[in-house]
Amino acid sequence: MDTQRLSIRGRILEPDDPALQEALAAVYETPERPRCLCVPGGVEMYVAFHRSYLAKRMPDTGSQHHPACPSFEPSPQQSGLGELVGDAVVEAEGAIELRVDFAWNRQVRGRAPGLRSDDDPGEVEAPRRRMSLRALTHFLFERAGFNRWSPAMAGKRSQGVLHKYLQRAAEHVRAKGVVLAERLYVPEQFNEATHAEAAQRRRERLGVLRPHDGVAPLAMALAEFKAAEACPGGYRIWLKHMPDAPLLASAKTWERIARTYAAVLEARDADHGQRVRAVITALIRARREHTYEIDTATLLLASDQWIPVEGVHGAAATVTTRVCSLSARPRPGFAGLTCVRAGRTASACSTDWCSAAVNLRSTRRCPRPWPKCVRQAWPRHCTRLACRPRT
Repeated sequence: MDTQRLSIRGRILEPDDPALQEALAAVYETPERPRCLCVPGGVEMYVAFHRSYLAKRMPDTGSQHHPACPSFEPSPQQSGLGELVGDAVVEAEGAIELRVDFAWNRQVRGRAPGLRSDDDPGEVEAPRRRMSLRALTHFLFERAGFNRWSPAMAGKRSQGVLHKYLQRAAEHVRAKGVVLAERLYVPEQFNEATHAEAAQRRRERLGVLRPHDGVAPLAMALAEFKAAEACPGGYRIWLKHMPDAPLLASAKTWERIARTYAAVLEARDADHGQRVRAVITALIRARREHTYEIDTATLLLASDQWIPVEGVHGAAATVTTRVCSLSARPRPGFAGLTCVRAGRTASACSTDWCSAAVNLRSTRRCPRPWPKCVRQAWPRHCTRLACRPRT
């Protein structure tokens, strides 16, 4: 299902229908709701206005849509968001507020504005779940729709598409009072003819990094990792589609990153017959004007089609599947691939085998125990606690 049909006041409209904007405007800010016709009876939507009128899904209704519908989203309990929704992720109509475990500023000198003195005890808050930089990366990929796949998408996920939809996904998301789109930078697709203009737009967007009042603001750079090059004073971290502006890191910082994410970097360079991407998300600051230094960073693997995966076997599953369209959703507690055709995880699929790779690290049970274990190792000799595709 590549398009979404809407029922508005008895009229059935396609996304490219010239009358759609007028119909949405007629029910904007009224009690009437458009209905998505992806399932019998339809699912209620609401109308938002962001440069144009849009029909958006109601909160907590993603799982009611057809799995192939653009508005479909597995229930939070399936995706791993269940433990974050309402705590680290607060959603209202048209906006999302995230509680993250990192700050948007670093102190340059003296005491940062607003900090309490030592003799002021302040308040005591109950502990809350907060979203890490890595979890925020997964959240953006999911919100942008890159966790979903269908054969019609083959060859269409370019850097330009990644830039467009990740920036759009951050538009109505706030983290610690900051609109995420104002701090997110995803490189534009490199083009020699328009490179100078793209570089100027990058400098304008990252102008937010200028220190002021003793505080150094941070921004979030998200791109495909290309290489790390030793240089005097540390390392240059090169990102694809950003050939003229490397990120800088001290030797100690990069060595920690390389050690922590050694498995990601090794998988990227392994001879496994499938292209995988190492995606880096970094909080950056400007020690000097237009010089970008890494403050915090995380890396994750993605398939050639930009679907986040747990490992190379997950990447292979997204291209070798014969019966399923897959949606990769790595999450703490449950990380795996969800079949978007049947709307269920591989562990709940009645098919004899599924090419979805399911990792249940937080549990002690395998979704495909002996004798169906495709690794032929469960339970006595399996150390990965994972079910991977047949070969």
